[in-house]
Amino acid sequence: MRIVIITALVLSTYLVLADIDQNAKAILDFFTEGEGVGEAYKRLLFLGDTFGARPSGSEAHAKAGNWIMDQMKQEGLDNVHGEHVTVPRWHRGFESARMLFPYQKKLSMLGLGTSIGTPNTTAEIVVVKNFKELTDVDCLGKIVVINHQCDWKARPLDCYDDTAEFRTRGIVLLLVFLCF
Repeated sequence: MRIVIITALVLSTYLVLADIDQNAKAILDFFTEGEGVGEAYKRLLFLGDTFGARPSGSEAHAKAGNWIMDQMKQEGLDNVHGEHVTVPRWHRGFESARMLFPYQKKLSMLGLGTSIGTPNTTAEIVVVKNFKELTDVDCLGKIVVINHQCDWKARPLDCYDDTAEFRTRGIVLLLVFLCF
């Protein structure tokens, strides 16, 4: 009896997965060979051009979500609705940096989204070009500046990708270097 039940479960799982594979193939075919060729890109382009940046909790984020739901309804999808959720909302505050030694000078800076302020922080600065250089310097208690070199005029998209690691994982990697 157990063998019959196990066989039935395996067979039904296989049939469900085969059905999923067929649905996935149909979707891929639609977007790669059928009427949907280029459609996803067109919609993404419209979304970016029409609503611009959409930080969570912003008016543009809400308008873009409403547009997406309207599109889904126009496509005939059932039970399209939004959910009320609380999302964090980052507000750009005042940001500044000033060099105090060997002479005073205001510095250009940009705080990244979700970054936290460190008001009135004064410390020695360590400049490195990449994370590998952090292994060669003592950065505990110091301000670390990652001065990654990239030819932005010749390779703007590549440079943006190259610096993503610093923007997205910089603090985590820095803490790893400091703590271990």
